[in-house]
Amino acid sequence: MNLRIERVKQDPKLVPYICAQCEEKGIGVTIHPDLTTEQYVIVSIDAFYNAQKMDNTPASADCLILQECGTTGFCIFIVELKSQNTSNGLTVEQLRAKFETSWNDFIAVRFKEHFALPPNTYRKLQCYLHSRIPIRYSQKAQSLKLEALMRRPIEFHYTYVGKEVKLRVSIAREVPDPLPIA
Repeated sequence: MNLRIERVKQDPKLVPYICAQCEEKGIGVTIHPDLTTEQYVIVSIDAFYNAQKMDNTPASADCLILQECGTTGFCIFIVELKSQNTSNGLTVEQLRAKFETSWNDFIAVRFKEHFALPPNTYRKLQCYLHSRIPIRYSQKAQSLKLEALMRRPIEFHYTYVGKEVKLRVSIAREVPDPLPIA
């Protein structure tokens, strides 16, 4: 049993948003079958922000997956799920905003005690856009939007023991099925 993952699962502010799966409208992420539920936790970031009843609810990704990686490390996967077949209404700016809110507010500010770890603790940090929209190297608008999104990493900033930590996190288009054990 991993104490960090258990603390996330027992945090009263997060308990309502703990999920068994990261999925939406028939599209989702598969957790590696060799992982036990003691080795990972899935948090619905989107449900958390929607429940806050803010005047201006920030855009956020759908899920955060914190996975035990090795004996002392962790992987964080931020997943945005898009179930539609076209990119109508989907902009690069909106998608980037979802990932940026997830990293720079949810992880680095609201729940830093769980997720803003010493930099050498992270074995993998990854944003995933999981959608039915095919990536084709063509002139189609939907492919070009997604290709543009993937080219620019997101800057992730947080403070750990009084020092600012800056990380660059890339956005991957294809979610491994299942997510690998790192």
